[in-house]
Amino acid sequence: VAGTMRITGLPGGAFGRYLTDMGIVATADPVGALRLGPAPAMVASTTTIRQRTSRLFDATLSPTSAALLGGVVFGAREGVPTAALADAGLSHLVVVSGRHAAILLAGIAMVLGAVGVGVRGRSRAGLVAIWWFVVLTRWQPSVIRAAAMVTIVLVGMLRGRPRDPLHTLAMAVIMLLAIDPLLARQVGYALSALATGGVLVALHWTASARGLSIALAATVGAQVATAPIVLAPS
Repeated sequence: VAGTMRITGLPGGAFGRYLTDMGIVATADPVGALRLGPAPAMVASTTTIRQRTSRLFDATLSPTSAALLGGVVFGAREGVPTAALADAGLSHLVVVSGRHAAILLAGIAMVLGAVGVGVRGRSRAGLVAIWWFVVLTRWQPSVIRAAAMVTIVLVGMLRGRPRDPLHTLAMAVIMLLAIDPLLARQVGYALSALATGGVLVALHWTASARGLSIALAATVGAQVATAPIVLAPS
């Protein structure tokens, strides 16, 4: 994007505080027309996929259902009834997270395994797929965290190194904060990291449990770990 901009200070109120927390120090308002250049190949290809998928949803579902499905599949926000979801406590359903990454990787592993691709080939394909998915979902903090953990695990598998989930989470969090310290100000990133840590600790403590006990432990672990942020006054 190129053009002439007028730089102004941040607005007041809650939105201004939110921008400050995101590390934004000013706003740029265009003066005259903007010139748009071509997007990078990866962004352009994923934009096409998002647009075609959204059109398919719109053609086959009601507007609200189409918007919700777009939010569930790739984190689209257009038309999503965020206020109603928040009131019902269901906002997490339209937030792309580690479960999306897990489903994607499991599908790729199943397909490639069915056609005879070995573990190393599936691992390499998983590395490419997970970062393509980051671009598809527009690099949401929770997806970046999941992608970093997947990268560490898959690289470790390719090198024959042992894996430990808690160490993997810690390494991913530290690595991402070293690359972009402003992630520490993003509530989504903090919630994603804490929820994952809570689940992993709970599963470690209930390693000998089965069935419903594991699901309950994971749920409680995530709730307890994220409670300080969820309950903090805005």
